[in-house]
Amino acid sequence: MEQKQHSSLTIYWVRHTAVDPKYKIICYGHTDVELSSTFPQEAPQTRKQIEHLKPDAVFSSPLTRALKLAQYCCPPPQSITVDAVLKELNFGEWEMKPWDEIIGEEHDFDFFRPYLTQRVPGGECVMDQYNRILDFIGNQMPDTGHRTLLVFCHGGVINAARAIAGETLLRNAFSSLPPYGSVTPIRYTQEILQKAICNEQTGFHCC
Repeated sequence: MEQKQHSSLTIYWVRHTAVDPKYKIICYGHTDVELSSTFPQEAPQTRKQIEHLKPDAVFSSPLTRALKLAQYCCPPPQSITVDAVLKELNFGEWEMKPWDEIIGEEHDFDFFRPYLTQRVPGGECVMDQYNRILDFIGNQMPDTGHRTLLVFCHGGVINAARAIAGETLLRNAFSSLPPYGSVTPIRYTQEILQKAICNEQTGFHCC
């Protein structure tokens, strides 16, 4: 990662609104699932949280559940950069299977712990997502001064972003997601990113 001194970056991470309730028991990450019929009620509440912002740029995951909220909250002439790096975790062969079929009777935490560093069949591990979000943040860090971004994305992405800032541990990635439609502001500095790179190399953030 290029060294950028005396710079900082604030990102407002926005989680998409609720998905259709039929997916509550289904594993989905990269799959483009439908939103709940409550979108017309939820979206204005999210927009109210961010309408005062004047971001330098707006980004969104290409998945409809994130992009639709981005387009609602940031209509033209505001441009939105769609970036696949911001997608939710790729669950590979697990996508669209019932969670009960995947986990069985094992305790959730015991089941998921290996997948912090071990890829799910045909998909990603949590560390893969952490690394792509770390790269995204590093690429957006200004050379000097301060920059503000608005990013519409997913719960797993936001947890990775929080872990990078030292606000949570990756072991909580599956058990504690931010609420639908919520906004999580995080300020990053070059020092924070350098520490995150060290943590990635040592695995400290997983513990």
